[in-house]
Amino acid sequence: MSKQFYKASIEETQNNNCSQEEADKLIDVLIPTIKQMATTLARKSWYELADFYNSKECNIAGFTMMIERKQIADAECFFAIFENADKKLEVMAILEKD
Repeated sequence: MSKQFYKASIEETQNNNCSQEEADKLIDVLIPTIKQMATTLARKSWYELADFYNSKECNIAGFTMMIERKQIADAECFFAIFENADKKLEVMAILEKD
């Protein structure tokens, strides 16, 4: 089964100056991105959210996103950092089979 169909689970977040609405929108962007990244050999990737569809309407176009994949025990973990000026959101997510 392709990892595109795995379930993403947010394990931990650390929010520094992001509104709850921004944090929710950033996590909405993160989930499909880690599913897509999981199908590749990439261990680390960077994105400008201004390049993502609908980011201006969601008020997240100024953010950058860095994702790093690490194998911890039997779990494939993804660590994401979103930054925009003094705003920062750190998220740890894992992919699990349904």
